[in-house]
Amino acid sequence: MIAKLIYQISVHSLIQPILVRRLKSTITVLMYHGVIDDFSEFHAWTLLPDSNFEEQLRFLKTHFHVISMDEAASLSEPAFDYRPKAIITFDDGMRNNLSIALPILERYEVPATIYVSTGAIQTGQPFWWDRIIQAVESFKNEKIDLRDFGLGFYFFDSGLLPHLYWNEIQRLLENVKGLRSSKREDVVAKILKRLNCQDKPINPTFAPLKVEELIELASSPLICIGSHTHYHSILTQQMPSDAEESIKKSLVLLRDWIQQPIHHFSFPNGDYNQTVLSIVKKLGMKTAVTTKNGRWTYKTDLLQIPRIGIGSYDNIEVFKANILGPAGLFKRIKASIS
Repeated sequence: MIAKLIYQISVHSLIQPILVRRLKSTITVLMYHGVIDDFSEFHAWTLLPDSNFEEQLRFLKTHFHVISMDEAASLSEPAFDYRPKAIITFDDGMRNNLSIALPILERYEVPATIYVSTGAIQTGQPFWWDRIIQAVESFKNEKIDLRDFGLGFYFFDSGLLPHLYWNEIQRLLENVKGLRSSKREDVVAKILKRLNCQDKPINPTFAPLKVEELIELASSPLICIGSHTHYHSILTQQMPSDAEESIKKSLVLLRDWIQQPIHHFSFPNGDYNQTVLSIVKKLGMKTAVTTKNGRWTYKTDLLQIPRIGIGSYDNIEVFKANILGPAGLFKRIKASIS
């Protein structure tokens, strides 16, 4: 009931200016992944329909001063007192960031930071989770038994509400993520074979950027490129030397490809510890973003910046409530009104 009440207050047009003013001493950092055509055959929490993205940018332009990560990193404490600010970020480095998201950003003159995993660009292969999403949605089977892989049984009822259908996919992805990295790729290959998708061409929806596309993206004055490591491995699961090597390799490649300095970093899966923080600092990063819900204030450690995740199943009303109300509210909203 409390979540419903906050939601109703947040989306009320007369209350919104008050809520915006309450945020004047913060920066709201939004986390996106991909933007897709409204009529795409594939759906995932990480793939936002382009009409939703455009509607969200219109709202942000009306109520926030959307700034770049470089600008935010240079702010001194008193500068937080004037206007509520927001930052757009994308994780991973998907091709649709260039083909679909950038034209919308340009239309509204909104800057964005895109954190790129260089390994996917080098290989041209989508991330393992995107390959599983495509396989599950292509298989069109309501039941998938992976218990012989130690991953359990999954029921994908096409009659479920979209976010509930996604919850089952997410459960599978989390179970695969829990595997040792040395075993994960082998299990992913077996899952694709089980779903008769081992030889299926990768849909462009899930394609990573190519080097020449990254260069084109980085040439836009609205775009800042950051590092998301080379391998997109969870850094806290690696030896410190391997974690440092993955970050350093991404920095070397990005600087070589786009001929620009790289000052900003995003932790894969949002996971970090003091050892990882010391590596990121040692490698000269000015900022690092997490997946922890919250807002950037003058007290925030610039290497532990919180963000608010934006997913495809949140309509504009939930989006408004999420960025105007307590950070992370959308989870409680969906739980209370589903």
